[in-house]
Amino acid sequence: GIHLPSGAGAREALLMVAHAMRPATVALPAELSVADADKSVNREDGAWPVVDASGLRGMLTAVQLDRALQEGRLDETIGQLVPPPDPRQLATGNFPHVHNDHTLDIAMRRLASTGLPVLPVVSRTNMRDLKGIVSMPNILAAYAMAKPPAVDQGAEPQVARPIAVLAGV
Repeated sequence: GIHLPSGAGAREALLMVAHAMRPATVALPAELSVADADKSVNREDGAWPVVDASGLRGMLTAVQLDRALQEGRLDETIGQLVPPPDPRQLATGNFPHVHNDHTLDIAMRRLASTGLPVLPVVSRTNMRDLKGIVSMPNILAAYAMAKPPAVDQGAEPQVARPIAVLAGV
């Protein structure tokens, strides 16, 4: 017969954003000046969450920060570079994010489609509630940790043998 995977088994094998996300250790306050933001970020991250009293505003990219620095906008706040999202924008998908129960495939697709090196992970009940961040290196590390142990090439393969069943016992 044909062997089809059960829905539960197929879902069990999926890795979720929760397996790869990490805390947003650097969340930049919207009131922070461009000059101070430049001093406080790790450039290797490439993008950082910007927050205000209502929560996540969006992501500040290294390109945005560099442009503001080159234009001499040192005293402007990063809140001016990353304005608060329009509530209608949150519902339309124009607010790049993932949820911790999204698959890593969805996260990779969103990273690719947005061009962001890092995505915010937000609550399903409040999209401005920042739960963490996820990046491609985080996703790859989650896949590497989930791979099955290597098979010893010299070991004898284990073959399942049929078990005799006695009816009525």
